[in-house]
Amino acid sequence: MSTAGAIDPPSRDPAWLSRLFWIGAVLVILWPLLVATEFKPWQMFAPESLKQTRTFVGSFFPPALHGEFLALVARETWRTVAIASAGITLALAVALPLTLLSTRVLSLSALSGRMAPLPFALRQVMAKFPVTLYTASNCDACEMGRSLLTRRGIPFSERTATTDEDREAWQKVVGGQEAPVLRVGGQMMRGFNAASWDETLDIAGYSRTSQLPPNYKAAAAEPLVEHRPARPPAPAPVAAPATTPAPVDSRSNPNAIRF
Repeated sequence: MSTAGAIDPPSRDPAWLSRLFWIGAVLVILWPLLVATEFKPWQMFAPESLKQTRTFVGSFFPPALHGEFLALVARETWRTVAIASAGITLALAVALPLTLLSTRVLSLSALSGRMAPLPFALRQVMAKFPVTLYTASNCDACEMGRSLLTRRGIPFSERTATTDEDREAWQKVVGGQEAPVLRVGGQMMRGFNAASWDETLDIAGYSRTSQLPPNYKAAAAEPLVEHRPARPPAPAPVAAPATTPAPVDSRSNPNAIRF
């Protein structure tokens, strides 16, 4: 195998300077803390410390097995379990209601407005998989797609392309030229296919039958591109009035010189 184009690996770490800097910075920050806390790990290996360590470890051998000691261990163990159980029960009794309350307050399904009267299960599905329908003008397939969503009682937002600006943005928004386009969560389906649309909506969790209240009103379609009102033309600059020169008294100025 030819090695004409091989690149030799670097002989040193290219980031050694930054690593050295941060190691030094950590040492500079930690050293005053170690001094303030009198951290002296070598003291653990002093003869007196080793003697105390051996005495402590040796007190466990042989293990005490007489009845009074075992009864003491069992009693204290039971007391510890009781305290821990009481603490866990108290924590759950306080934490669970507060968690449910905060979840309810922060939940998208608890928002007020047009979605408030919808069933709880439907709002949960909408929060995870919102539905958006992209339509065009004079489109029979768009009408069929809209009718399918209405028949199933699926709340959706509609974005329609009616102007040249909308049609230019269509490719960027939906990624194709087909119409209609259905977005369910992150799933995008171009072109109307009743079976494919129903299957995707079923997987998302939407019901086949309408669960909308009788007084529910669907939102009006919005343009694909937000149309901003044109700015009014700037007013024409007003010309300053021409000043008429003051008359010159020829008697005091015989040569009629003006300044």
